[in-house]
Amino acid sequence: TGEIDLAGDTIGETGEIAAAVAGFAGPGEVIVSSAVRNLVAGSGLNFTDRGAHALHVLPEAVQLYAAG
Repeated sequence: TGEIDLAGDTIGETGEIAAAVAGFAGPGEVIVSSAVRNLVAGSGLNFTDRGAHALHVLPEAVQLYAAG
């Protein structure tokens, strides 16, 4: 989650992070970062921990969750 910065043919860092996170999803699956999970706390969604993963666009690993 974040602002998209359209600059020519690129979508900025937020878009690249979103694309990298989505790359961990299987068919019909929604994968989110811990930031998204925290933002929707209390929504009633359930999350399954998918572990920490390195994304090429960030210096540190990101905790990912399957949303359901």
